[in-house]
Amino acid sequence: KQWYQRRVRGVSEGVRAEVRDYSRLFNHKCPEDPEQVPGGFLTDVNPDSLTLYDALVEARLAGSPAYTSYQFERIGFYTVDVDSTGSRLVFNNTVSLREDAGKK
Repeated sequence: KQWYQRRVRGVSEGVRAEVRDYSRLFNHKCPEDPEQVPGGFLTDVNPDSLTLYDALVEARLAGSPAYTSYQFERIGFYTVDVDSTGSRLVFNNTVSLREDAGKK
């Protein structure tokens, strides 16, 4: 991800937050298919499905209640996690804004 360091007019100072991005949970399209995954779906879990980022977000987001959603510009939609505290914000990616790989 690309995070900008320049100051943007009208934007408050940043506060630190943990941002959790998720990718495919399973390695196969059909993890319950015994022919593709003979060991069962628990053996097919992608160990790299979670990526953590230390980020800066606008200070006005501090104190946001759990399950509040925000769009992080050009990245995706994120929701405040129940793990957030008054001194530690945690956001979970809910919808990514990604360009279609097949688009020309």
